[in-house]
Amino acid sequence: MAKRSYCYTIRTLYGLAKSEEIGLTDELLHLLVQRETGKTSIRAMTPSEIARVCWVLQKQKDDVKRRNGVLKEGGNPARQRRKICLLEADLGWCENKSRLRGLIKRMFKVDALEWLDDKQCQALIEAMKAILARQKEGEKRDS
Repeated sequence: MAKRSYCYTIRTLYGLAKSEEIGLTDELLHLLVQRETGKTSIRAMTPSEIARVCWVLQKQKDDVKRRNGVLKEGGNPARQRRKICLLEADLGWCENKSRLRGLIKRMFKVDALEWLDDKQCQALIEAMKAILARQKEGEKRDS
């Protein structure tokens, strides 16, 4: 099955441009669109051009957040990642990495461990501990 990519819309474009972090006026937004696509009208842009402009705006928004200390570089600390890897090994998921990715996707609606923040990593660790405890409980009952 083909992976379905996110479809950016003009509404998304305006939402990013008017966000608290960027706060572009209509005039500045149109100048940005003209710089990126060469078109003067936002309605005349193709979906790929809208996606490119949204990508530029998201990058600007992330840069502002990073400067303000809201968005941390590198994501989660190495200590939490190490704990997740140890729990993954205890659960026997080392051979099948899709199990961990599936759990992350189900819990947090993201595709990669690297995209989780500190609180999400801690929640993942606790969930993995609970799964491990249930697994050990089931083994005791079977014995």
